Amino acid sequence: MPERKGRESWLPLLRVLLRPLFVTHYARRSTIGRAMEISKYDIEERAKYVAEARDTAFLDAIFLINYYNRDRKRWGFGPKPEDITPQEVFSEFDENAYEDALRKSQKLLAENGLVGMAFFEYQSVTISYEDAAKKLRKENPGFSDKSYELAIHAGIRDMR
Repeated sequence: MPERKGRESWLPLLRVLLRPLFVTHYARRSTIGRAMEISKYDIEERAKYVAEARDTAFLDAIFLINYYNRDRKRWGFGPKPEDITPQEVFSEFDENAYEDALRKSQKLLAENGLVGMAFFEYQSVTISYEDAAKKLRKENPGFSDKSYELAIHAGIRDMR
């Protein structure tokens, strides 16, 4: 009967069995140093938001810009395209009107959490989902249905 040498006897076998795991790990690590490219999907999505913002009312256009820059871009991995700027969407615009619209769109996105909590029936929320959505629309007037839908969806997603 061969003599056992302790862990030295099974260590080579363990290395052979675990080698694929380490090779995969090191292969993945080698991509870290290389520059990653912006995905085709992210480029197309940005172009979609720019085109949609150009074809809508001013307040909704500012909402779409803000929604894309602060919400859509945070999902996924890898580098993302540059923020959409109002100069890209409008040939000219009043800076005061822009600041007012930006403040309103930020408020709409900031207040969407109640709708999400009501949708999931958080114990601390005493209002129904439908009433919370109506309240969000009432307290943030002037947006299109599409903008309200995006804000409500973001609230639901964030509170899941």
